[in-house]
Amino acid sequence: MVSPNPYWLGKHGEYTIQFLHSLNTSTLRDENQQSIANLTNDDPRLHVDDVGNVIFSNIIAWMGEISPNVSIDASVIKEAVTGYSSFSFNGGKKFKATNVGFGLSYSLSIVTALVAAKKNSVVILENPEAHLHPKGQSKLGQLMALAAKAGVQVIVETHSEHVINGARIMVRKDIISPSLMNVMFVSRDENKKVSNVEFLDINEMGQIKKWPEDFFDQQAIDMKTLITGV
Repeated sequence: MVSPNPYWLGKHGEYTIQFLHSLNTSTLRDENQQSIANLTNDDPRLHVDDVGNVIFSNIIAWMGEISPNVSIDASVIKEAVTGYSSFSFNGGKKFKATNVGFGLSYSLSIVTALVAAKKNSVVILENPEAHLHPKGQSKLGQLMALAAKAGVQVIVETHSEHVINGARIMVRKDIISPSLMNVMFVSRDENKKVSNVEFLDINEMGQIKKWPEDFFDQQAIDMKTLITGV
């Protein structure tokens, strides 16, 4: 399967392996035939593990936030017009994508898009939290915020408070400005049979100024019941 555009990961991430292979082999070029395999040295998406500015290395480092010590091999068979990936841990045996947690292969295209997206580009994500544990969801939220700081417009539809909280952490740590983060709460008005959209302001502390009812408040409701029995 070959992408019609070397920068396009596909609607469902189906060209991610091809893109990663091009990154890793430095065959991805801009309009001036210059390699675009590196981030700038001041890019906020550079991983804290000091893996350098190579985009592929930073993608692997961010994937390590979801599954520690993971390595990814992206290969392309040109004759068969196809690509495949394998995963290993701590340098051990390689596994097919079907033999590792689905969240790992599912999130690969998401992390790739967020790390590799160029300034002024748009990344649209639907339910990026699917199949991921809470820590991985939070890390994705943090990476989304850093991508926004790098000049990428990230549009996310999510049902995860961990994703939202991960992005809010970046505001609380003063890593990104609250002006870079917009939260819209969509709820259903069953009487009018319409959807309501409420814009939620984020302050400098990463707090939502006016927390609406039914917006990621189930944990607080459940904890109250566990404590009081009511």
